[in-house]
Amino acid sequence: MKRILIITILVMAVALFSCKKDKKAQNFGIVNFLSGKVTLVIKDKSVKAKVKDLIKEGTQIITGKKSFVDIYIGKNGIKILENTKVTFTKLMIEKITKKENTELHLSQGKIFTKITRKLSKGESYKINTPTTTAG
Repeated sequence: MKRILIITILVMAVALFSCKKDKKAQNFGIVNFLSGKVTLVIKDKSVKAKVKDLIKEGTQIITGKKSFVDIYIGKNGIKILENTKVTFTKLMIEKITKKENTELHLSQGKIFTKITRKLSKGESYKINTPTTTAG
């Protein structure tokens, strides 16, 4: 009887720990729209950007003359305009709490961002440039 009880407890413990959910639901952005010459640099490899490409931490986006790209991270949008170099240094949206932490490094050029809601405690949205940090 004791043996059956111990085995039952062990099976339940294994089941409980194997069902543990990952807190990080999304750590990427998605290319929604682009026009002109847009290049993704991923681990020193350059590829031409396409709609539905995933943008992960460390990805650099380079736009050419008369080019732009729209990126969505969750419900927030980023428009990267012509002649711009931007690197996504941090991308994370937690699964359970929906808390977002995003950080971009703008080397040159212009971007527009749209944040759809007020950030709560523990969230951040930063844009770094060679001369200043916003966020």
